[in-house]
Amino acid sequence: MAAIAGGLFFGVLMIGGSPDPGATWPIIVVTATGYPTLGLLGWAGFLSIASTRVVTSLLCLPMQVDPLDRKPFQAIGRQILATALAFVGGITIGLILGSYGSAALLNPRF
Repeated sequence: MAAIAGGLFFGVLMIGGSPDPGATWPIIVVTATGYPTLGLLGWAGFLSIASTRVVTSLLCLPMQVDPLDRKPFQAIGRQILATALAFVGGITIGLILGSYGSAALLNPRF
């Protein structure tokens, strides 16, 4: 809950308050979906940090690793891939739905 609240607080800092009274409906939708997106990205950040403890404890166990056998590494690989896709997906949705304009997306800073 604290991670989601932190993401929402970060959303308030980035997006600001409510849209202007004369705003069109796409701006209202972008503003309304920006807060949950950043809340979920905060939760994904918390899960990625918390999952490192699980991986660390697994790697501390005595294991005999065969470099040619991929099966023991598939679970960790899926977990890392899901975390990376959550971050990339959230950032992509934020860029697409953000009110940056098409010219800003060509800026190398993005």
